[in-house]
Amino acid sequence: MTRYQCRILCHAMALIVLVAVSAGCVKRMTAANEPAQAEASAFATLKSVTVSPDASSVELSSDKPLTYTSYKGGDPTQIIVDISQTEPGAVASPIEVNRGNIKRIELERQPVGGSVVTHLTIVLTKDVDFAVATDPSDKSKLKIYLPVVEPEVKAEPAEAKEAPLAESKIEEKTLTPPAAAPVAEASAAPVKAEASPAAPAPEAKATPAPQKDGGADGGRGLNAVIPGADGVEISIQGGVQTFNSFKLTKPDRIVLDLFKVKNSLSQNVIPVNAFGIANARVGSTPDKVRVVLDAAGDSLPPYEVVKSDLGVKIRLKGKAPAGAKAQASEPPAATPAPATVAPVAAPAAPRAVPAPPAAKVKTEVPHSRLTKGALEGIEFKVVDGVSRVSMKLYGTCEPGQPVRGPQGVTLNIANCQVPKQLQRALDTTQFGTPVLSVTPYQVKVKGSTVTKVLVKLRGNPEFSTSRKGDLLLWDFVNPGPVAVPKLPAAPPAPRAKAPAEPRVAEELVPAPARTSDEMAIPLPSDRPAKKVYTGRRVTLEFSDADVRKIFQLIAEVSNLNFLIADDVTGTISIKLVNVPWDQALDVILDAKGLAMVRQGNIVQIKPRSKMQNQADEELAAKKAAERLMELKTMVFEVNYASVNDVAAQFAMLKSDRGVITKDDRTSRVIVKDIQTALDDMKALLKTLDSPEKQVMIEARIVEATSNFTRDLGVQWGLSYRDGSASVAGISAVDTGFGGVVSAAGPGSTGAGGLGLGMSFGKLTSNIKLDMRLAAAATIGQVKIISTPKVVTLNNKAAKISQGQSIPYQTTSAEGTKTEFVEAALTLEVTPHITSDGSVSMKIKASNNSPGFGSPPPINKKEATTELVVSNGDTTVIGGIYVDSDVESDTGVPFLADIPLLGWLFKSNSKQKTKTELLIFITPKIVL
Repeated sequence: MTRYQCRILCHAMALIVLVAVSAGCVKRMTAANEPAQAEASAFATLKSVTVSPDASSVELSSDKPLTYTSYKGGDPTQIIVDISQTEPGAVASPIEVNRGNIKRIELERQPVGGSVVTHLTIVLTKDVDFAVATDPSDKSKLKIYLPVVEPEVKAEPAEAKEAPLAESKIEEKTLTPPAAAPVAEASAAPVKAEASPAAPAPEAKATPAPQKDGGADGGRGLNAVIPGADGVEISIQGGVQTFNSFKLTKPDRIVLDLFKVKNSLSQNVIPVNAFGIANARVGSTPDKVRVVLDAAGDSLPPYEVVKSDLGVKIRLKGKAPAGAKAQASEPPAATPAPATVAPVAAPAAPRAVPAPPAAKVKTEVPHSRLTKGALEGIEFKVVDGVSRVSMKLYGTCEPGQPVRGPQGVTLNIANCQVPKQLQRALDTTQFGTPVLSVTPYQVKVKGSTVTKVLVKLRGNPEFSTSRKGDLLLWDFVNPGPVAVPKLPAAPPAPRAKAPAEPRVAEELVPAPARTSDEMAIPLPSDRPAKKVYTGRRVTLEFSDADVRKIFQLIAEVSNLNFLIADDVTGTISIKLVNVPWDQALDVILDAKGLAMVRQGNIVQIKPRSKMQNQADEELAAKKAAERLMELKTMVFEVNYASVNDVAAQFAMLKSDRGVITKDDRTSRVIVKDIQTALDDMKALLKTLDSPEKQVMIEARIVEATSNFTRDLGVQWGLSYRDGSASVAGISAVDTGFGGVVSAAGPGSTGAGGLGLGMSFGKLTSNIKLDMRLAAAATIGQVKIISTPKVVTLNNKAAKISQGQSIPYQTTSAEGTKTEFVEAALTLEVTPHITSDGSVSMKIKASNNSPGFGSPPPINKKEATTELVVSNGDTTVIGGIYVDSDVESDTGVPFLADIPLLGWLFKSNSKQKTKTELLIFITPKIVL
């Protein structure tokens, strides 16, 4: 018993010691963990992760605002969202979804330095586009949007035919988040809805998800005007944050301004014909959309404007349109389609919304529907002055060259199919370019499928094709601005004669919205003198509208601040269609006799006379201030420039009281003027008074002469002597025949060549026969090189000459006069050093020499030219080449023409002379 009690006592004491030690440890651990808890409290904590019933969105809720980065990657495809400085909290992981495009959601906590990142992974069933944004009203909520999976609709048998395509509305694949689609400033840049299915690279900085028909704030866009049971519903994709409404009279109309919303409708006038409303007109500016409801009669019924699930509703008291009640009883869709878009039946077609006349239109299909070779997507846009048709090819597609035909230009792509979703015409008339439509279709050619892309054109523009990987680009050159066809408007309501406020659709109906790089339309290059207008294109229609309100509308379009003077008044009636806003502003200013002055982003508009008076007053005030300033004297020393030139330049800068004098002896200019004028003169002199560079010009005049002379001849002599003159009383006869030979015989001094004389003696007692033979050849070569050089200052003429002056005497009634003519080697040059270091020269080079005779003639050799030569280079400025060839025969007629024997009765002389003249110029800049 005692032993048992001792054991109990020992156990109790051990338990007490253990409890004490544990308490101390807990206390110390709590103290050590306090900084970590304080640090953890600085991070956000996820509260919940909620998936919508149709798996079109995933919402994350936190206790603090979230900062994130999103991207796509992995295999299978995953959407990854990294949320910085956020704890996963009590959210369980993984979350099995298995509906829509989502398979499951996984959360993982990743420490990064002293911070923490929650790694959210959404595993997808297939590759789809997505968008991520925070709620603008609650930054602690983050939403990931995915496309809704729609049930496949079986295609009708008639669609299986590959019939000729008919014109249809353009559809484009877009990712449409539900209403109230928020955008965070630090959100990530997800994959664009119009991009190809290729996996995008993650971006470091988060940007909002772009939407094709979205607005300025997270995809807010006006996409429908729907008459309902109790009024007119304005459907706005993404909801509306701020709007303003008011009523205008004469005629009556309701004006509704929707801020940070863009227009996604394909037409500007929508008929209503209910509740006393004739139609709805839509106009847009960069920051808002204005909807005007025109009264069908003289007045409007009572109304009120309230927010609705779709956007904004105008409740009216009146007769509703037929079928509106039945339409109102149906639950509204998340994104109602405009009434102008006809549904297109296609197997598993993506959700379609109308393509507004914006920067581009695009259609595409995913890889999963393509065969070995197919047209994956087609897109039209205007960029850098060209209309571009972009075609994304898949597989074995082989494009050819475009061919013009009666219907337009056709491009054949061999071994390529066109999916049903792309076999429709893209209407591009509202872009204002030569391209009217783009229609892809396919045909069967010898057992293979060929894709044909037909482009209908306005006019005959030039085009070219290029390929970059799987992207085929077809560019058409835009010749210039083309008028955009305007949609027909409803008949306007009766107007009162009194000036009325401009109506919205008449005030501002801009051309199809384009991005900045797709907006510019080049002006013709052959008109450089005209002012180039680069503003956004607008359409303005006014009838007796207040000119001040017109300036306010232009201020909204231009994003400039307008300051309009009080005396700018009056009305104007004008119609300008698709013109730049800055051109419209100039036209209105000229029409009203106004002028403007722009300083930064502020534009002042005043009457032209007042603007001129203000300029005159400013000039008079400036001159009055100058008259009160003290006169000072300053002496300027001129080192290199001309004193007269400097004084002339100073005279242009002096004030009315300024006095300028010059001292040529000391090369100084003395000025007495105000300080501001003296400072200007000092700065000008520093620029003008600089040493000029020098140029040395070296010329080489080369003369080369070569001559060749050859003489061959035979001459006969016959003499008769009869002292008794027995025959006809003739006592002596001397005759010679044959060629012409030198009189010098063999061995004569100074004679070259061959000379031979023979005497055959007496043939009879009285007759003697002699023969002379001569042969000589002369070869001569002469080469003369003249090298004149001269150094001169830049832009200063220089001349160097060497030769003689030859006197010529002339006799007239006044007596005998002696004149001198120069026969000299001369070089005259005026150099100019260009900005790139070359030398431009005006050159006259001559080498004149006296000839033989009395008085001697002047042999002239001259060249005058102007050219540009690089520093130190040599060029030939001229050359003369003369080739003279003379050959002559002298002999006895008839006998000289006998072959071979004729050489005994003639002589031959041949002369060849060649003369060549070249002039070389070498300029060198001497520092």
